[in-house]
Parts: sequence; C-alpha cells; structure tokens
Amino acid sequence: FCRVTQNTNMMSYVRQLRQAATLDFLTGLANRRHTLEVGEALYAKARNNQLRIAVAMVDADHFKSINDRFGHLVGDEALKAMATARQSWCETGVLGRYGGEEFLGLIAIRIELEIEAVFEQARAAVAAIELMADGQRVPLTVSIGFTTELGNSLLQMIERADSAVYQAKSEGRNRVVRQ
Repeated sequence: FCRVTQNTNMMSYVRQLRQAATLDFLTGLANRRHTLEVGEALYAKARNNQLRIAVAMVDADHFKSINDRFGHLVGDEALKAMATARQSWCETGVLGRYGGEEFLGLIAIRIELEIEAVFEQARAAVAAIELMADGQRVPLTVSIGFTTELGNSLLQMIERADSAVYQAKSEGRNRVVRQ
C-alpha cells in the first residue's frame, strides 16, 4: 500500500513539475519557452510543405494605464480574461504568454482566406470582455500583428509579427495588421 501511494504521489509530482515547466503560472497558457519549442516544430513542418502556419503577436493596448488606474491585481485579472478569450482561435497550434502583456500565437492554417478573420474575431472577443473594477468597466483591447510568410526562421516570422503589432499600435490600436 505504501509503495502504491508513493508511486501515485510521485506521478502527481512529476505531472506538476511538467506543468510548471511548460505553463505560464498566471494565465495557464503555454510559457514562452514551450511556445517557442512547439513553434519550432510547426515551423519545421511548414518548411517541409506539410502545412501552412501563421505567427501572431498579440499585445494588450494601454496595459500600463490599467495597472496604474486599477492596480496590478486587476491587471492580472485582465491578462487572465484576455488569455481565455484568445484561446479559442488557437486550437490548431499554440498560444503562449511571450512576456508581460504580450502573447504569441502560432497556428496551422486550414484556409488562407479565413486567417485574417480568425485574428479579427480574437481581437473582437477581447474588446467584448466585461471586466469590472471599482464599479467601472476596465477597457480591454489588443493589437494583433501577424504574418504567414515563412522567411528564413521562426524568429524572423516573430520579428515580422512584432513589427506588424507596432504598425497596428501606430495606426490607432485595437486592430489587426498583416505583414
């Protein structure tokens, strides 16, 4: 009985360690390291013409002002809510927290024409979040930049998506830009 209990506990500990090594503790999404590992595998398949991928950088708009106005605990709740709203568009890939209020998504493309609509739906889902603090609605929006051009590496795709995010922000935020 003791050995069975010890083995069961050990399996539980291994599961917890594996989860801690791959998931972001706050949002429950993949962490940066795991996102990049999965992304490299998807990129390799795309380079071998086994599938098409899109890489998207998602950045919360005016996040510092949310933390400043409502506090960091509300900021944490906002990140959790945004992560939940965006998970639905990444069923065929990985969505992870890239850093701070940035998220990185890598998805397999089924139909090329629909990819921009997928990201637009994700943007709209975040804008529709009803997060309240101190009796006020916390304004949540995101800017999304994405690319489908493989380039020479996954990192190059991420740089292109990041550049598209900066373009979305310079054009007024709360929008999707393809580069």
